[in-house]
Amino acid sequence: MLSHFSLIDLDINITDLVIQIRREQIKKKATKQPNKKVIQWKLPDAIQAAIALYYNLKLVTRNTQDFDLNQHPFIEIPYTI
Repeated sequence: MLSHFSLIDLDINITDLVIQIRREQIKKKATKQPNKKVIQWKLPDAIQAAIALYYNLKLVTRNTQDFDLNQHPFIEIPYTI
């Protein structure tokens, strides 16, 4: 079944984008307003987001805690329970 999926390598472009995303989130967290929640993705989430952004893909996830639809239009929530 897995043979039907494509593999995407982590090349230098995606790695640079991951670093950029993480740095921006660290800056936002350091300068956040007291009552505003700022999410800082863990490395696997940042890698997935960078791949989706780089290839202009939708990231399909049910992780609404870490991925805010209002902030990230490339996120797709297939359904909620």
